[in-house]
Amino acid sequence: MIEFETRRSLRSILDDPAKLQAHVRKNFTSIILRISHGYVTQEGDDPLVGLAHTANSQLSMASMPGLYYVDIFPSLKYIPSWFPGAGFKRKAKKYAAVLHDLVEIPHNYVKSQLAAGKALQSLSSRVLSKPGLTDELEDELKWAAATMYQGKRNLINNRAFSKPRP
Repeated sequence: MIEFETRRSLRSILDDPAKLQAHVRKNFTSIILRISHGYVTQEGDDPLVGLAHTANSQLSMASMPGLYYVDIFPSLKYIPSWFPGAGFKRKAKKYAAVLHDLVEIPHNYVKSQLAAGKALQSLSSRVLSKPGLTDELEDELKWAAATMYQGKRNLINNRAFSKPRP
């Protein structure tokens, strides 16, 4: 699996070496998606890779301390979203929708593949195919797999493209 994804990545790098960083990021994300969800990414742009990138960008923005007025004035969390200065609420709603998709889309993909008898081995497929799966365990699986998918992608990308310190 890792060899397959690495070969695809190397082919992409040979085809367009100017996008080295994008190819390496996609390779890492593809490997993680195979392990966590048994998902094989598409050549070129892939919707789940794009979703991970969007979620990563939004997480970076949302976690910047002091970026939003509500960080300084916590009472602003009580104002309606249409109120001037409440743009953070509208952004949070958009970010929540992306987070929902990040968790649900890959999970539902695994469930549909299991139902069709075409699921590849993965963390999610193994847990979902066990008898006696509770709703609570399934919910924990969804979030654990999504965290693996998003968290490892960030860690590896940051390590791969950070400048070494002297």
